[in-house]
Amino acid sequence: MPSNLDESLVADLPPFARLARSAIREILDQATPRRYDEGTAVFAEGLPAARFYLLLDGFIRVVRTSVEGEQVTMLHIPPGQLFGIALAIGRDTYPATAVCASEVLALSWPVRLWSGFMTKYDGFGPETYRTVGLRMGEVQAR
Repeated sequence: MPSNLDESLVADLPPFARLARSAIREILDQATPRRYDEGTAVFAEGLPAARFYLLLDGFIRVVRTSVEGEQVTMLHIPPGQLFGIALAIGRDTYPATAVCASEVLALSWPVRLWSGFMTKYDGFGPETYRTVGLRMGEVQAR
């Protein structure tokens, strides 16, 4: 289901900032847009990482379950960022649960497209790994 989203709306976001409009269009045409209600889990910790996401609107809380069973908020993800990028950290399962802290609009892609995006679209990979590094720093600061 192609996205009718205009490329200019995502062109300045980190994964797309170095890409030509035609490349952005190719990526968007492979995306599935979806709206989620506040409180909805987009995906759950431990499940197979089937898709990766771009948050267009709203906020995501990244929650992990401690050994004692307590829910711990690890991060808050604002609009314009990728999430559910388990493959970027070498995982095939989601390391945490993504819960909508508000109504959310997100695009998603099947993980089978991940390696192609990383190799075909110059800048997609470096910007994604930069985001991962910033998040790791944020988690460690907590």
